Amino acid sequence: MNKQFKKGVLDLVLLHLIHESPATAYELLKKLETTLGVTQNTIYPLLRRLENDGFLTHERSASQVGAPKKLFKLTANGLEHYRMLCNDWMAFNTKIEEILGGQCHE
Repeated sequence: MNKQFKKGVLDLVLLHLIHESPATAYELLKKLETTLGVTQNTIYPLLRRLENDGFLTHERSASQVGAPKKLFKLTANGLEHYRMLCNDWMAFNTKIEEILGGQCHE
């Protein structure tokens, strides 16, 4: 999959997954690793940036093994940002579909 396509949409995808259900970085990584080929070198910095930007918060939860886990949740600003990105994505996707006509030509 094209890296530039992924790069432009990963914030939206992460916020969407967390909006559906609060999750740990590991859970998010496992979902995106198999579907988009995303690695931990991508996920962890994105989560840190989204948290620093005030879009995510986390709670620590006890772990069976090792250190406590961080359970990521959307903040009110994160929900607003997610909705804005989602609307932007839908509008962008509609325009691309108009240009491509629903298919790529040889």
